[in-house]
Amino acid sequence: MNNVLNIVGDSFSEGGRHQNKNEISYIELLEKKFTIKNYSHHGVGPQYIFEKFINEKISGGNLFIVFPDIHRIKFNYLSDDNVASPVFIWNRLKKDKEYNFPESFEKYERKYEKIYKDFESFEQSNMFSILPTLYIQYFLSFYNTFDKILIWPTSFYHNLKLNFIPENCKVMHNNLNRISKLENVNKNENGIDSRNNHLSRENHEIMCDFLIDFFINDIFYEPNFKKNLS
Repeated sequence: MNNVLNIVGDSFSEGGRHQNKNEISYIELLEKKFTIKNYSHHGVGPQYIFEKFINEKISGGNLFIVFPDIHRIKFNYLSDDNVASPVFIWNRLKKDKEYNFPESFEKYERKYEKIYKDFESFEQSNMFSILPTLYIQYFLSFYNTFDKILIWPTSFYHNLKLNFIPENCKVMHNNLNRISKLENVNKNENGIDSRNNHLSRENHEIMCDFLIDFFINDIFYEPNFKKNLS
């Protein structure tokens, strides 16, 4: 079996971006067992993963996809791969109609209205309900290209309707945002999540053990992650 593990996703799987330099991440733990090829980037959406498949021609070994928030749409006028900020702008204007954004959002200042209207139009088209199934089914179509494929959504998609899940592929049910939230760990005084990949040390170890079990030991289950770690 090829020991290469291709990883692509958002900040839940991005390597080398430590919020807490005193703790190791599950990505680093996996390096003891796999040759890691990590294409992840914080703040991206599924569109980024789709384009990576086309542009990078990812293939061989195993594939671990952290499936990001479907609302992270990268419109043509958004140059940054990190599209979490435009989604935040949309949600803030939708909820509060307030234009009070952090200084780091200055580059979007002249685009606030356009961002809001474009996200609203996309939502009204019902594409946010349709796209998760289309994207995940597309990624599963590469089952002959990899030894195994594991897809782990960051959010819950109640209307996910997959027609075909190959034997060497799995889609996780417990989403990563929920696992992270149930740790009940507060952000630091600057409002920043100080955990590496949004998980505490105990859950990094559980995540690593599970991925080794699935990709190497051919064992699949829904891991029991630790809760209330604050």
